[in-house]
This record gives sequence, C-alpha cells and structure tokens, in this order.
Amino acid sequence: MLFPDDDDEMLDADDSDADSSGGESVPIDALPPRANPLCLGHEAVERALLDMAASGRMPHGLIFSGPPGIGKATMAFRLARFLLRQPAQTDDGGLFGAPEPPPPPENLGMPPDDPIFQKIASGGHPDLLTVERLFDEDKGRLKAELGIEQIRRVAPFLRLTASSGGWRVVIVDDADTMTRPAQNAILKILEEPPPGAMVVLVAHRLGAMLPTIRSRAQIVPFAPLTPQTVSEILSRLGFSSGATALPAALCEGSIGAALSMTQPEAESILRQTGGFLNPRTPAPWEKIHALAASLDGSEKEPQWNAFRDFLVRIFTRLVRLRAAGRTDLPAPLASLGLGAWLSDYPLERLMEICEDLEETLGRAASASLDRKTAVLNTFSILRGA
Repeated sequence: MLFPDDDDEMLDADDSDADSSGGESVPIDALPPRANPLCLGHEAVERALLDMAASGRMPHGLIFSGPPGIGKATMAFRLARFLLRQPAQTDDGGLFGAPEPPPPPENLGMPPDDPIFQKIASGGHPDLLTVERLFDEDKGRLKAELGIEQIRRVAPFLRLTASSGGWRVVIVDDADTMTRPAQNAILKILEEPPPGAMVVLVAHRLGAMLPTIRSRAQIVPFAPLTPQTVSEILSRLGFSSGATALPAALCEGSIGAALSMTQPEAESILRQTGGFLNPRTPAPWEKIHALAASLDGSEKEPQWNAFRDFLVRIFTRLVRLRAAGRTDLPAPLASLGLGAWLSDYPLERLMEICEDLEETLGRAASASLDRKTAVLNTFSILRGA
C-alpha cells in the first residue's frame, strides 16, 4: 500500500481539536493554503500522489490525515492546482495521431503567476469548491462543526460539467468536524462519485470520521514536520534564525503552531516566561506579578494564548521525555534551564504538575478564574514542585 493505515492511526493518536489550542486566527506571516506555493516536508506524499496520477489510479476520494498545522490543506490545494491544469481526456488523436505525451512532472508545483494558481488563490476557479467551517460572529471564532448545509453544496457542484472538460475538485477542510448528517452526505458521494470528481477531506482526527468513509477513500497520512523543515519554512518567510529556534523546537512539527509563536506579541511573552521556568533559580515574585498584569484584560488575548500554549507545550514535552527515560532536550529548551525538571523530578510529579497547570489555565480560559490570578497560581504550582 502507498499509505498504510497503521501509520495514520499512529499520527492521529495524539491529535486534539484545533479549538483547544486557543488559536484559530491565521498568523499574519502565513499565506493561506489556497495561495501558498510552498509545501516542504511532504515530498514522499507528493511523489505518491504524482505516481497515482501518472498511472491513472487517482481515486475519487482522498483523506489527508495528520496533526493540525503541518501542511495538509496546503497540499490539498497544491493537488487541486495540478489536477485542474490537466488537459481534457480525449480519444481523438487528430489528423496525425496522438501527440507525444509530455514528460512526467517532478512535483505538483505551479508558479504563482500561473492563471490557474491565481484563480484558485482568489477563490474564483469554477471547477474548485472549498467547504470550510463557518465563522461564528457572536463568539468571534470558527464554529465547532461542519454542518449538512455546507455539505449539500458538494453533490450539485460535482454533477456540473467541468469548464475545461477535466476534473472538478472539492476540498473539505476540518472534515473531522462534520456532523453525522454531513458525513452521511459525503459518504453517498464517495459511494457513487460522478465522472471526473475528486473529493479531498482534510482531517486532523481520523477516528472522528465514519469507518465507511475511511473505507471509501484513500487515506494519505501526513507526518509532523521536522524542526529543520520548520526552521527552513520560517526562514523563507523572513524570520531570523534567532527568532525561529524556540518555536521550531516546541511546535511538535506544526508550522501553524510555530507561526503563532513567532508573532510579536507571542515572542515577547515566550522570552519573558521562558526565563522564569528554571526550578533551580526561581524568578522574584515582583517580576511574576508584572507578567501577570501584562496578561490581564480582554485586549491581551494573543499574549494570554501564547502564555498558556507555551506552558502546556513545555510540560507536555517534559512528561514525554521523562516517560521515555530521556534527558536530551533541544538546545533552545535546554538554554532555559528546563533540564533540571528532568533530572530533579520523577515522572509522577511532572505528570501532576502538568495536570495542575492544564486545569488552572483551562479555568482561566473558561472565564471561571481571572487571568492574573491564573498566572500567579501557575507559578505557585511550579514553586511548590
């Protein structure tokens, strides 16, 4: 098999809902997937997709599965651009017979100035439909689910004749958030796809999707990006090596998470908080009070999310390393003095600290505890370790 299901289940085992990170906004330095010509770190996936296309075995349904923020949607639009530039299939070889086929492409890439690229980037290509969660104006974030109303657009779209006589492509982002009626509607399409139809389901949690959908579509597992790849992408986006080291080490292979950590508001909070985390050299309480004050207030939402996400990522990483019996920290984390947590504290205590931090920070996120108090309680937990 090109894409073994076992690998995909492993990748999705630790996935969490995108809402839990607190960051639904698109980082200012990131191009949206439909306009992004860059998709590093998934060369094996790209090669397999090219092989399927070249052999004429491209399925009508694909599930791009893996953790959030690693480039699945970017690859989906990359594949869509590739398919939509293919000429119409025809048996008529013309007066002098069929022309020589062009050499097979080396990748799915397309120049950003190509008309097809520009149409897709602007959302104006007639043969591509993108289905996404709607924005909840009252809550100021994306809705938690993809409903049947949006999925009902798919079948009529795919029944239309392609403008170029080739493919018609549907990309369903956050497909794992589809309601059960929405999943059943997609299932009917996958069971009897119209000719020339391609449905790409982008999913962070494969297990949230109906087994029948998984059996009707080709599962394409995506692995987290390596720190080196994350650093290269950030560098191409204009970030200095000094600004990318910590995000690349902490993002767990998610360029989306790394970009969130490189925003100006987040970067200053990470730098300040990171200096307070060495258990052998506790920071003075007056500095912690100053940090708490800087995170208080509704206008400090980006800073608060950065603080919360940073601490959870740090101590989750420490627990995993301790459980594996490892003490090797990436250099950016070791420079914060975090190695003392691994050498001085048993696994059970680190797990308790991690759970206490998540509970305290979660209560502040749900507005049952004010943020200033949450910050002070957080460092009380760490001091009491």
